[in-house]
This record gives sequence, structure tokens and C-alpha cells, in this order.
Amino acid sequence: MEWNPEGGHLIVCLLLSLCFGLLCSMILKDKLKLDSIPKIPCISIAGTGVFISVHGFTAVTLMCAIVFQILLFASVYDIRTHTVPDYVHILILSAGLIHFQPLPALWGLFLVPLPFFLAALLKENSIGGGDIKLMAACGFVLGTWPGMAALVIGLFIAVLWNAVFNRKKQPFPLVPYLTIGCFAALLLI
Repeated sequence: MEWNPEGGHLIVCLLLSLCFGLLCSMILKDKLKLDSIPKIPCISIAGTGVFISVHGFTAVTLMCAIVFQILLFASVYDIRTHTVPDYVHILILSAGLIHFQPLPALWGLFLVPLPFFLAALLKENSIGGGDIKLMAACGFVLGTWPGMAALVIGLFIAVLWNAVFNRKKQPFPLVPYLTIGCFAALLLI
């Protein structure tokens, strides 16, 4: 589908993004027994608008919006439970099939999570398995270089944020930071 500024494509896409964000928020509220609905729909609409402005109305935009929505869901889940459900990785891999490029996808699947995997082998309890699988799935979607960029950006923000706000050096959820890195990398593909 090509960009048609006179048609209602933009409004339809943003409304679908809002509905999907509301659905994810309601699922999170129910599953995590939250008092209020997370603000995912607003962030989802903003992200979808950015993807449309960068990529137009293409399959890449659809893939980016879906992956971003799943990452938002995973971020809230990780903040509350310090875990990432296994179905999140499968959903991201499935979304990567929308704009599938075999060689970059396979290289990204294996190379992007490699630094996390090595860190987990070298130091026990340093990186969770969910974070490794998440970056493998994101590497499948992004490819090697954008996937590595997502990893570096996410880790850089995590280190800065926790240097300032986590003085007690408590374990912290990594997925929200990786989501920011992946959002930036999705703009590059």
C-alpha cells in the first residue's frame, strides 16, 4: 500500500494502533493484576506515526509497528515481573516474516544476541535468558548491523540511567531500554 495523503489511511492506521495498544494494555492489566491500565496506547500511536512518516505505508511500516507494540508489551511485563514470556519472542519472529530477508535475518538471529550470551556464560545472573532470546528475535527482524545498533543504544541508555538512578545497584529490567534501542534501529531499516 502506498502513501495516499488524501485518503484515510493515516487515520485508519492510527486507530488500529490505538485499538491494539488498548488490547495489550487490558491483557497486561488482567495478567499482572494491575490497578490501572498502562499507557501503552499513547506510545503505540506515537510510534506508529513515526514509522509511517519514515517508511510510508509499506510492509516495513506494518512490521515495525507490530514489533514495537510487542516490545512495549514486553517492557511493561519485564518491569513488573523481571521476566519475558516466551510467546513474546515467537510473536516478534513471526512479525519479522512480514518483511523477511533470509540472509540478514539469519545473521541477526545468531550474531545480535551473542554478546548477551557470552556475558551470561562468563558471569552467572548477569543477563537473563529472556533478554538473550528477545535480542535474537529482534536480530531476526532487524538484521545484524541495525540489531547491533539496537543493542548498543539500549545498553548505553541502561547504563546511563542506572548510573544516575540506581545507586543501590539493584537488578533492573533490561527490556525497556532494549525497546528504545530497537525503536531507533527500526527507523534505520
